Amino acid sequence: HKRLVQFQAPKLVEFRSYNAVHCILCNVMKEEKKVSIVIPLCSDQESVSKCLLSCDKFVRDIHHIIIINDAVPDKILEENILNFINNKKKFQYFKNDEKSGYIKTCNKAVFEFAKKENDILLLSPETEVNEGFLEEMVDCLYDFEKNSIVCPRCSKTSLSLPRYNTVPTTNVFCM
Repeated sequence: HKRLVQFQAPKLVEFRSYNAVHCILCNVMKEEKKVSIVIPLCSDQESVSKCLLSCDKFVRDIHHIIIINDAVPDKILEENILNFINNKKKFQYFKNDEKSGYIKTCNKAVFEFAKKENDILLLSPETEVNEGFLEEMVDCLYDFEKNSIVCPRCSKTSLSLPRYNTVPTTNVFCM
């Protein structure tokens, strides 16, 4: 049972051959993989802001971004997040009544709030994503039938997956 990420149709550019256009059209016609991105909240306002801004910019609206607050008591942070995601269809915010811990909070988001047909991406709120990160993770996940988890390489907390390598362990900030 595979769970993780998404496929995005390539940007249209001018082509000189029929074959190139045909390849692009075949890719566009593939079923898009949709992703539920789970962001368990931390209390670092600056990191959370950068994470949400980058997700807003680089995650397409077909995906579902779940921000889950594990009873972080910072009312200003919560208010800022709610104001930021207001009227943004791809974002949802949930708050635990009491502290549950990282694992239970992620599991709650995945099993109670994520769309069942979507792949799942667990994303640390200290991660700033960049253009194409999600598409490359999905490509990697579905590149081989036995792949079931994908994890990017990183430089601090900036995601990178330049045409993938096999690594025996995962990073905890994004998988």
